This record gives sequence, structure tokens and C-alpha cells, in this order.
Amino acid sequence: MNRGDAVPDGDGNEPAHATGDEVAWTDSLSEQARDWYFIAMDLQNDGRLAIGADLLVRASCLDGGSAPLREAAARAQFRASQYFGSSVTFTAMFALNTKDDFAWYASGLCLALMGYFDKALLHLTEAAGRRPDVERYGHALAVVQKVSDEVEGDPVLMPSYLVPRIPIASELLALELGARPGPAESSG
Repeated sequence: MNRGDAVPDGDGNEPAHATGDEVAWTDSLSEQARDWYFIAMDLQNDGRLAIGADLLVRASCLDGGSAPLREAAARAQFRASQYFGSSVTFTAMFALNTKDDFAWYASGLCLALMGYFDKALLHLTEAAGRRPDVERYGHALAVVQKVSDEVEGDPVLMPSYLVPRIPIASELLALELGARPGPAESSG
């Protein structure tokens, strides 16, 4: 298997191996960005999440027009527990495409994991409103609402190491990005 055959899988875990159309989007990248992408995938596969995330962010700066590269960088940051950076990257994604429900959802998860519950609720409400057919969006919204209620009153900024001390936070920590949902089912 060639280094170039690695692509991230849909649920944000270790890279899956694929060929053909599944890696065709990398052909549009500059040579440097493409090389960095594949090196980053190898690093992540070896468990070096933070270094891989950093390299993907750098690659996305080289080829900022690549939405899949931006998403790969944001997912890598999330896996490396770099929630602030991941939130910024996902926010940039929905700033460029306000209809991107997954970017709204993912940014909301990052914000919740940092303790920005008020902002997280806004982003998760947007995602769930755009795609009520995606159950995990509504579930995440309910969990973050419970956690927000648990901290009583105004949502507060908390370092992520304090989040597990909130009794309901285990549900928050169990939330995952998951695969990008497919197109919405049309009724009619």
C-alpha cells in the first residue's frame, strides 16, 4: 500500500485505506499541501495526533480553498483535543458555507467541550434546525443543554480538565463527531 492511499475515514478515527475516487480530491492540492496531507495521515495513524493536526492546518493554509482539507484539519484538531483550534476551523467552514450543518454541529461540540455552553447551544441549535433528520445533532443539543443547566445559570468558560467534574459531563464527553451525514431525505 502506498502512502498516498491513506484517507481519513468518516468517523474521524485512524485513516482508512482507499484508492481511486476516494482520494481524487487530493489531486487538486498543491504538491506541498498534498505531501503534508499524506505525512499528517501517517503521523495520526502512528498516534502522533497533535503533530498531524498541526501539519494539516499548515497544509490547509497553503490550499485554503480545499473544503475536504479544511475538514481533515478540523477533525485532526478535534482528535488531538485541540478544541479551540478545531472550533475555529469548523467555524471558518460554515462561514464559507452557512448551509454546512456538520460544521455547525462540530463547532458546537468543540465549544461545549471548552465550557462555552451558550455559544455551543447556538451552534448545535443551528445544526439541529438545519438537519432535524440527523439524530445525533438533537442528542448533542439535549446533552449540552443538560450540562449547561447543571452548571446553574450563566454558562461559564471552564478548562476542559474541569468538565469531567460536572456529574452529567460524562454524556458530554461521550459525544463524537461521527461521519458527515448524507444528503437530507426529501419528502414528497
